[in-house]
Amino acid sequence: MCGFAGVVSTGRPPGPHLLEAMLETVRHRGPDDGGVWAEAPAALGARRLSIIDLAGGHQPLSDESGRYWIAYNGEVYNFKDLRARMEKEGARFRTGTDTEVVVEWFARRGEAGIADLNGMFAFAIWDRRDRRLWVVRDRCGKKPAYYALLEDGIVCGSELRTVAAHPRVERRIDRASLAKFFAYDFVPSPATPLAGVKKLEPATFLRWEAGRVSTHRYWTPPGPGSSGVDGDERLLETLRRGVKRRLVSDVPLGVLLSGGIDSSAVSALARTEGAPLRSFSIAFDDPSYDESSWARTVAGHLGTVHTVERVSMADAAAAVPEVLSRMDDPLADSSLIPTYLLSKAARKHVTVVLSGDGGDELFAGYPTFFAHRVAEPLARLPGGFWRGAERVANALPVSHGYMSLDFVAGRFIRGLGVP
Repeated sequence: MCGFAGVVSTGRPPGPHLLEAMLETVRHRGPDDGGVWAEAPAALGARRLSIIDLAGGHQPLSDESGRYWIAYNGEVYNFKDLRARMEKEGARFRTGTDTEVVVEWFARRGEAGIADLNGMFAFAIWDRRDRRLWVVRDRCGKKPAYYALLEDGIVCGSELRTVAAHPRVERRIDRASLAKFFAYDFVPSPATPLAGVKKLEPATFLRWEAGRVSTHRYWTPPGPGSSGVDGDERLLETLRRGVKRRLVSDVPLGVLLSGGIDSSAVSALARTEGAPLRSFSIAFDDPSYDESSWARTVAGHLGTVHTVERVSMADAAAAVPEVLSRMDDPLADSSLIPTYLLSKAARKHVTVVLSGDGGDELFAGYPTFFAHRVAEPLARLPGGFWRGAERVANALPVSHGYMSLDFVAGRFIRGLGVP
């Protein structure tokens, strides 16, 4: 995880001190290294968590010609393939980083080459000759990118606080975004809690030139059945290839293992690559939330070096201020607290972890999907029946266990009739 910042200001050219102040807001994203490049009217800065080519990856970084400069966060998993293709074209590289591959690829392919990047990333590229800025975000929006327009330029960065650190960015709360947060538990793109700051949407790049801004979508998910390949076969091969690509690292790597299907599948595929693997799981005092026994079973089966972090209510409460201090663009998900504590524990041993996050969204794994199927026929029953059922649900004893009966029954009945 790294962080970047960028400013273009034709009226008041940004200097290194401004970028350094903005980068302080993302020091936690990049504790290993930092740098600033400034040349009127633009300045770029980066904080780095070193993963690939630890000695040679200082940012910002230019292409071979020195025309394009990049500040980059993320990882492009097919960078070795892209590098090999450019080397056949005569490109010469000074580092072993994917950062240099990205800026060189862009210098040679332009906007059309963005869709070739396979990974999770957000970056800013400045064209010194034509005075253009691009801000780019990966296909699924795994890495964040924010921006705000100035009268004479643009500000961009990895976090909302990074952009808001610029003294000319307005910090007025957007009431519509606040309403969306209370409705959805997060603020959907492109809005943010601040009226003057926007999130760049996933699979999108922004182009700034001479005060004009435009955004362009460079990728759209393929429709069902578009590949013509058997779904199960393609899924397994895609997962296997995806995990293998994510194991490329010059620092220790592990996996967050809950014992569920998703993280267990990722761990198993990583283990088949043959390298020793560390796994990490979290344990809770409340047995309804505790899945550590499943994680231990999977770890034992796979032969990983396993670490369990036990979290009490006191530990969780103590972590809340630190977690909330990072939520400048808030996300109302209580799992942030144990995830933070588990990540903190894992960081004592490894720098990079893989996880099974996203599986429930992709494969309809949440209980609500099953509830929707059940609700369709039940919704046809007379209203009097459900009024009685609601009184029964309200009379159930309150439990604070995970997915307790009173909670599930109440939510289910109240949701009936909602499309």
